[in-house]
Amino acid sequence: HTGLTFDPLGAVQASANITAGLLLDPERGERLVQQHAADPSVDGLETLIGHLLAATWNSTAPDGVVRQVVNEVILVRLMALAANTSASAAVRAAAFGALSKLEGEVRQRRGTSYLFAAARIKRFLEHPAMEDVPSIPEPPPGQPIGEILDWN
Repeated sequence: HTGLTFDPLGAVQASANITAGLLLDPERGERLVQQHAADPSVDGLETLIGHLLAATWNSTAPDGVVRQVVNEVILVRLMALAANTSASAAVRAAAFGALSKLEGEVRQRRGTSYLFAAARIKRFLEHPAMEDVPSIPEPPPGQPIGEILDWN
């Protein structure tokens, strides 16, 4: 987002995206749904999403730009999961239900970022389509830039 200079919030976004991508993977979600169906004592996808939202959107941490970036990543990943036509209906429904609940909760909060998020969620819930899900830039591939020194 900052052009040629290092973007520290871009690093936050990339890190959150890697973690959220693994947690909200459609195949992982399906395994959680099936495991919970076979044994209700095992946490299911809805529980995982609930814990994820409790640690991000519903956290008691002070509002700040880092929190906004992480919340945005979680929102986009939930939207992508709900819109993913390759995911099972149960997985999509869990994400859709979480977004619906989140929209009501976010609407009650103050601040432009919450107002914007509530409007985006409402629009998505009315027309859930993958092309309406914003993309998150992927981190660059490979090792960090710099010399590899041989100290031997």
